[in-house]
Amino acid sequence: MDPNPHIPETIQTPYLEETPVVEEVSNPPTSNPLDDMELSDDDLLFQPREGNQGARIKQLEEFAEQLALRNAADRRRLRQLEQENRELEETIGHQRRTHSTSAIPMSTTDRLEALVDKLSNTNDTKDIKPPTYIRYSGRPSELRAFLTDCDDYIDLNPKSINSDDKKILLVGMLLTGSAKLWYRQYREVSPDRRPAFMSNYEDFKLALDKAWGDPDLKASHERAFARLRQTTSVAAYATQFRQHMVYLNFPDDDQTLPVLFYKGLKDAIKDEVAREGRKDNLQDLMDQATRIDNRIAARIRERNDEFPTTRQNPFRQSTTEYSRRSDPPTTRIAGGNQAWRKTTTIVKENTSTDDYTQHLTRDGKVTKAEKERRKALGLCFYCGKGKHPIEECQARIARALEKVAPAPKLSANGATK
Repeated sequence: MDPNPHIPETIQTPYLEETPVVEEVSNPPTSNPLDDMELSDDDLLFQPREGNQGARIKQLEEFAEQLALRNAADRRRLRQLEQENRELEETIGHQRRTHSTSAIPMSTTDRLEALVDKLSNTNDTKDIKPPTYIRYSGRPSELRAFLTDCDDYIDLNPKSINSDDKKILLVGMLLTGSAKLWYRQYREVSPDRRPAFMSNYEDFKLALDKAWGDPDLKASHERAFARLRQTTSVAAYATQFRQHMVYLNFPDDDQTLPVLFYKGLKDAIKDEVAREGRKDNLQDLMDQATRIDNRIAARIRERNDEFPTTRQNPFRQSTTEYSRRSDPPTTRIAGGNQAWRKTTTIVKENTSTDDYTQHLTRDGKVTKAEKERRKALGLCFYCGKGKHPIEECQARIARALEKVAPAPKLSANGATK
């Protein structure tokens, strides 16, 4: 029987704890083996902490100090980048507001490089269309000028006309008449049967000049140069003179050129040149003659404005004025038989022409600008005053009646005297 039934068995059993036996190490380690290992920063963070390792704790504290310093440096760098970013945003905003690139400083070299890139970029250039397209029908004297115009148009459109085939097509499209037929005989055949000059622009121009150009261009210019005289203005005469010089390869300092140019001038220009003294240099002589010609032309216009002639102002003559009657007067047609006709009753219109002479040229014709003005305003092409048809212009009818010969006198028996 259990001597103490109220005490559990486990308590009743005496608790005997076995004392552990501590083995003594004959040669204890004098240093920590971790100290001899080269560990990274991450390895150090996860190393177990051993008791009484003051050196290791100090080492970890130094490492934490380094991390803190590195973190502070990164923060300072971040704040610096944020400041630079804000300054850059302010600069861009100012540039957008002012629409100017002056806010962003550029060196001289950078500006020059940007300008060269812009000028050398042919993709941004736009083609230029001529106001009118020139044509060539086959006249030898016009071929050189036609090819020069084609070359100028090609140079103005390097983007679209950038191959020999396109250049030849351009010239071929501008040919007319017999020259067009000459071009078609080579263009309409298959490419393998075309001559070699149909694929090279310079060779094509030579072939065109050989077929349609002046066979003896130099001799033609020599003859034209020998016959050249001033017929209109000195400026036009000087231009023709220069053209012949170019074809005949005359140098500008040739001493015979001023003599030849003076020889072709009008007598009125020669008189003034002789009075002033003739220039020895060709260009100086051309400038002198042009100045004299312009001065004479201005004086002629001034004299015509002051004292207009009858030819320049046909309305200066008095026009016949008829009063309105119930029975208009009758006259006989000059040179006719016994036929009679009634003349139209003329009511004189207001044909005052005080300012009419300003619309006339030297030879008394209406200027081109005045014709365009009358056409735009719907005025009469004859008097320029009213908006009536030219057939009903009273001034024109009166002018025509003045030119009619007077009727012959009749005898008592009706015969003419």
